[in-house]
Amino acid sequence: MNLTSYRTLGRSGLVVSPLALGTMTFGTARWGSDQAGSAAVFHAYVEAGGNFVDTADVYAGGRSEEMLGTFLAEQKLRDKIVVATKAKAEQIENDLRQGKSFAQLAKAYSTDSSTKAKGGAMGTFSEAELSASEPAIATAAFKLAKGQVSQPIAVSGSYEIVQCTAVNPAHTPSLAEERSAIIQAIKQQNAESEPQLVAQLIKSDKVNILDPTYSSVLTQLENPTTTSTSSSGY
Repeated sequence: MNLTSYRTLGRSGLVVSPLALGTMTFGTARWGSDQAGSAAVFHAYVEAGGNFVDTADVYAGGRSEEMLGTFLAEQKLRDKIVVATKAKAEQIENDLRQGKSFAQLAKAYSTDSSTKAKGGAMGTFSEAELSASEPAIATAAFKLAKGQVSQPIAVSGSYEIVQCTAVNPAHTPSLAEERSAIIQAIKQQNAESEPQLVAQLIKSDKVNILDPTYSSVLTQLENPTTTSTSSSGY
């Protein structure tokens, strides 16, 4: 895998390598690696173009974070490496449990550029809609009652915390509510089928064009074409 095939991290705007370096083994006794071995792994990852490192305060009792901080400082890499850590998410979770404002904490700490300024507000979603784009968040969010806060959720190498602000019961639209949409759909269907109907009528009977100037019109009516448009995102 090419570590320089960078991609965006969720909706944060951060650009990271496709493979993160996990540091759970850094400083872990018996089955982990010592400082020299950990440094060799870290530097090999960075030299290959990697810029995304995962750590946590519970890895090796905090020793992993200490080692990573040392490696970053030695090579002056702090502004070039994206560090994902669960410690901050757990701190924010504790702040929320103590009654601090979700919106204020989101504005202060969120890395989601699309919701940060709005205090983390994502809007209203059905479970199916949210599952299509953020399945892990949907699984946690739709277990919450109004006002409840989730535990940190691992998403694409980072962590998300979700608060449920409202629960809207499922609603099946009535015929009156859908009437205009149904009428529009029927009109669209009829508009699309009209050329085909004309072609069938022409082919089922003999149609003569007396004025040769309009001979091409008959050909067009007998062989209607449909056009479609497509777009690409870059």
